[in-house]
Amino acid sequence: MPDIPPRHTIAFLHSQFPLGGAEVVTLRLSEYLKKNGYEVIVYTPDLNSAKLESHEYMPETAIMPDSSSCDTENNIAYLAQQIKDRRIDLLIIVWNTFLKFRNLRDNCPECRFMYIDHMQPFCESIAKDERLKRRRTTPKGFLKWIAFDWIKFGMLGTHYSKWRKRTRILHDNTDAFVVLTPEYRREMIEALRISDPHIHIIGNGVPLPTEVNTNKSKSVLWAGRLTYPDKRVDRLLRIWKRVEESCPEWNLTIAGDGEERQNLERQATELGLKHITFAGYQSDMPRLYSEAAILCLTSTVDSWGLCLAEAQANGVVPIAFDCSAGVRHILSDDSGILIKPFDEKAYAEALIALIDDETRRKELQQNAIRKSLDYNPEKIHRQWLDLFRSLLSGK
Repeated sequence: MPDIPPRHTIAFLHSQFPLGGAEVVTLRLSEYLKKNGYEVIVYTPDLNSAKLESHEYMPETAIMPDSSSCDTENNIAYLAQQIKDRRIDLLIIVWNTFLKFRNLRDNCPECRFMYIDHMQPFCESIAKDERLKRRRTTPKGFLKWIAFDWIKFGMLGTHYSKWRKRTRILHDNTDAFVVLTPEYRREMIEALRISDPHIHIIGNGVPLPTEVNTNKSKSVLWAGRLTYPDKRVDRLLRIWKRVEESCPEWNLTIAGDGEERQNLERQATELGLKHITFAGYQSDMPRLYSEAAILCLTSTVDSWGLCLAEAQANGVVPIAFDCSAGVRHILSDDSGILIKPFDEKAYAEALIALIDDETRRKELQQNAIRKSLDYNPEKIHRQWLDLFRSLLSGK
């Protein structure tokens, strides 16, 4: 029997759908909500139908009129009319630059608004720093830094203040703001000096396989979007150069696609890497998790690392730089290996040691499988239902 009568309609707003981990979370939550009596709609200006078809569950989707951005005047007007026509009770925003929703809220007082932050607080400013560092490696970029950027970003830190301002607007103009860990909640409250926060903590759920293959092949896996400022797969290629020399029987698979793929393939060729495969976007990730023994993450920014939790659930030992509270949370309880940011030599040595020590791998594998029980979708989704109840109880 549904927990809440099906008269309640919940809508998600994504700038692109699907794209990465945040969209996977929406897909899984949408399916659960549908089973529990909710009507669910996903709004986006940029729908990737082909990628969506690879998922077992497909929610109702609606493409917004303007494909350029969520917050154009046409799209705001469209959403306002949709809220009224579809009687949407709750709009969940999963896009942190959508600030014009304040106008939307003024025109739709009957609707509740929620923001889900799938990232670590203010990580956009860290990504901006990474882009600026990379730009300075070219003569033109270095001159631009000297002439302009170092004042705006280096001295004044305008990118930091911008994202803090945006986050404060999102908090103050929504009925609920959801983050992934207690540490992120504390960081937000302290940085923004919020006296009356409505910040809720809900982690990500991960489907648990009915059977876990513990007899792995000699393979290492990386999974995600191939982007530079946050994921930094270039680090893994340099690390793998060291690993290949010591462990020639092992292979690395890069599963994912994105704007950085050509650069990474070129770098792999320049490094002379032989035991590496760029597999592109994969719709059958369970197969790769079933085969891989180790999963690597070399991100500068990774709020939670959905791939880390998915790896644990499938008996894959994760190793990552200690780049966030979310990553630390997942790899706690000796269920993975954390490396000091961003020591590539230490990372390579730890990876080689893990490859060479099968007993240690088996121990970490069992710890990882036990840890994955914390991400049981039923447990996580019940937290969402409780939050929705509290927001919609007066409607």
